[in-house]
Amino acid sequence: MKNTHNIIILSVIILSLASCSAQDEKIVNLANITTDFNVAKFYKEKLETTNETLAKDPKKIDKEDASQLLDNPFIIKDTLCYFKDVMERLPGDMYIASKSDWMSRKLKPIKNFGYAYKTVAWSEENDTIAVINQVYFPKVDMIESENGDLVLITASNSTIDEAGIKKLETFLKSKYKVGKTSESDFSHEKVSDWQNEDFIYRLVKMEKTYSVSSGEESHFEKKLEIEYVIFNKKYLPIIKETGNRIGGQSFEQYNLAK
Repeated sequence: MKNTHNIIILSVIILSLASCSAQDEKIVNLANITTDFNVAKFYKEKLETTNETLAKDPKKIDKEDASQLLDNPFIIKDTLCYFKDVMERLPGDMYIASKSDWMSRKLKPIKNFGYAYKTVAWSEENDTIAVINQVYFPKVDMIESENGDLVLITASNSTIDEAGIKKLETFLKSKYKVGKTSESDFSHEKVSDWQNEDFIYRLVKMEKTYSVSSGEESHFEKKLEIEYVIFNKKYLPIIKETGNRIGGQSFEQYNLAK
């Protein structure tokens, strides 16, 4: 009986571990995201760490402690609201923005939308907040609605190479149905979408040029960068009010098709 009892307990533990959602990890696996992902829970400890670091007196921190404190990415939380587009610069009558954004800080919001969690400081080499198919992201921003729904995830990587991008594209093609594909005439960003019944998955590929200085000499270097975006399709009808835009992304093609 004792052995049977132990086997039952072990089975329960294994099942519990197997059923853990992505939000129970310090590093989120973006391949396992579901609509019930708890954004606030995922960022809770990261926000607390950031606030504790910012609350410390710099004069009382030695170099070693300062180095350890800066090993963690810095996260901020912003309130998002609907604002009327009084300048008529955007496709919709309203737009969603942070209350602290320079465009909207002096405006009166129409109503609240939710919250944005943004990575504002990070190390490309040392930090990892999210991963998918062995591609690691040190910067990850998320938006949740006022009632706690996951709305948007934007994960950024600026150290990836062409082989890494192709490997990620192959993975996405094998996992999801093809969505829309486009290229920006202005920025030359290549945007590829995939989808399932719950989400739109977007890969944005960019080639950016940076000025690099070495002593008295400087030169230009080109770098590949990507954004991996996950958007909750439940919010497609809702963002019609904002010209189909949210978090710097446009999903107009999907609402035109309806």
